[in-house]
Amino acid sequence: MVSKHFAILLLTCLISLISFSQNENSSIYVKKGTIRAMATISPSKLFSKNFSPFYLHGNLEYYCDHKISVYGDGYYFLGDMSKDNTVFNFNHSVFFGANYHFLNHNNDFFIGFHPGVSLIQIKSLSDKVSVNPLFSIGIGYNFFVSSFFHFFVMLKSTYGETIIPTPLNVSDVRLSAGLGFNI
Repeated sequence: MVSKHFAILLLTCLISLISFSQNENSSIYVKKGTIRAMATISPSKLFSKNFSPFYLHGNLEYYCDHKISVYGDGYYFLGDMSKDNTVFNFNHSVFFGANYHFLNHNNDFFIGFHPGVSLIQIKSLSDKVSVNPLFSIGIGYNFFVSSFFHFFVMLKSTYGETIIPTPLNVSDVRLSAGLGFNI
């Protein structure tokens, strides 16, 4: 049921992005060589176990031109907000990929594909650390206020499974928002 709602949300966002890009004008703040960065606290929802982990999330992005950027981000596990105890001692992850942008003046809608890797340690097996492949799709919006900062919101859906000791679906949805910086 959740994946159906997420698919509808993603489709609505894509249609909005495509129609928004029809009125494309150049941005006065985003040009080739712009570097964008941010750090924030990012809540998430892991649906396989009904957990709500949260992370310290940071990213760095380089705009190759108005449409394409190279993107990298990392998530440092801080804990779990759910009433149930989490199964993780930690669940850190890093991603690297590209974003496609729909720029219109100060507005920057984007969608991206970011493969990555997670480093997970299960509480019951505190002597074993698992390195697991992940992939993710991110959609978001940046509003550039000046040449030096912007506001952002991003929704990232990650997909993956632990390899050791037993398979555990670690797919989740992560939300990040706040103030970012650019040069």
